[in-house]
Amino acid sequence: MTVVTSLAAEPALAEVMQDLGRRARAAARTLGLAPAETRARALRAMAAAIRAQEAAILAANDRDMAAATDKGLSGAMLDRLKLDAGRIAAMAKGLEDIAALPDPVGAVVAEWERPNGLRIARVRTPLGVIGIIYESRPNVTADAGGLCVKSGNAAILRGGSESLHSARAIHACLQAGLVEAGLPADAIQLVPTSDRARLQRDPRITVTEIAALRNVFLSPDYSREGPHPQVTDNAGTPLPRNPFRDVRVRRALSMAINREALVERVMEGAATATGQWLPEGAFGYNPDVRPPPYDPEGARRLLAEAGFPNGFRLTLATPNDRWQNDARLAQAVAQMWSRIGVRTQVDAMPFTAFVPRRSRQEFAMQVGAWGSSTGEASNLLIAILGTYDRQKLTGASNMTRHSDPTLDAMVERANATLDDERREALLREAVAYFADRVPLIPLLQYTNTWAVRRGLRHEPRMDERTIAMGVRPER
Repeated sequence: MTVVTSLAAEPALAEVMQDLGRRARAAARTLGLAPAETRARALRAMAAAIRAQEAAILAANDRDMAAATDKGLSGAMLDRLKLDAGRIAAMAKGLEDIAALPDPVGAVVAEWERPNGLRIARVRTPLGVIGIIYESRPNVTADAGGLCVKSGNAAILRGGSESLHSARAIHACLQAGLVEAGLPADAIQLVPTSDRARLQRDPRITVTEIAALRNVFLSPDYSREGPHPQVTDNAGTPLPRNPFRDVRVRRALSMAINREALVERVMEGAATATGQWLPEGAFGYNPDVRPPPYDPEGARRLLAEAGFPNGFRLTLATPNDRWQNDARLAQAVAQMWSRIGVRTQVDAMPFTAFVPRRSRQEFAMQVGAWGSSTGEASNLLIAILGTYDRQKLTGASNMTRHSDPTLDAMVERANATLDDERREALLREAVAYFADRVPLIPLLQYTNTWAVRRGLRHEPRMDERTIAMGVRPER
């Protein structure tokens, strides 16, 4: 079998995406009706193609690795991106394992009979077309494509920009396997670009953006006064006391973060550096609270004042599949903290593994994100930073057990104030108090981005929702 990849110039992105969708829908009709053995045969053929094209895949991965190294990606990120003979073999084996699974299509999951004799059954059927966005892990291209084929669904895949060449080489193998089994190659398609700037330049597309209500931050643990196994001295011995209860340590860690670099290098401009948790214009946003300036020397001085002239060791926990670039942000912050002597190791995991550990207060420091659904400042103050109290219904999402009676009182006073102007002034005071005490370390505010066909007017929303009423013809 011959596998050919092409990096030819791409047409206008709007045309590309419309074409991908049309072809995927057509392929889905065939794939959804294909016998289970045909789909399994395609998966086995994909595995064989990946093994046969190992050299081509490794060559494509070398290009991605060289570009990622020049870009300054961390060692952990490079490791996730890198492919070798063992990882390629595991990819192929994974597809064969999927082929061997019981066929889900047509399975009866429930069945019952109505009093009138009518029999009703709940049967598993394909959805049609599934779009999957994932980070720069080349193996996910095979995993995601394989699972979609097994379940009778066409797939449109978009991986991270750093793995584009690797993903293209793997994707070519997946399509070759489909064709060998007599299935349409369009059943698995790859978005040919991940360049946000190119989307903005496309003359057929209008891009709308707005600062999101969702904020990304770092949360230290407050549930312990004494030692934590994830915070140690440089010899690996747990520290006798929790350093995060000292505001000087929290301020030092915040000052050591170059937020503008995170926006530019990790988020590629799709975020805004911040020192609070709401975007400008939201109720309670304090215009006097700016992003903390990047000051690594000042951070070292504060650590020394707090009794840590030589720093300490820390594990930073993060999901790697929940929020946009969550693990990449953690890796970048870890490097910045290590430069001031807080040698940080990142523990990245799926969100399904992260949540129960977070609920048990297992993490010394963790990545978090919060979208203030009410669009005003008290939402996070009550849910995330409010003292955990079931009777008062505060701190429902306070997984670090932060407690500050002064802040609680400020929030209670604001929420008991009916006059909007006075209430916002009180919330701004709480934001200023937050910025001084640093109970959590804000990083950035996401930017919500949409693309619509030229000739349509779209009203972007801070709450991340896309609603039909928000799109109208231009006048």
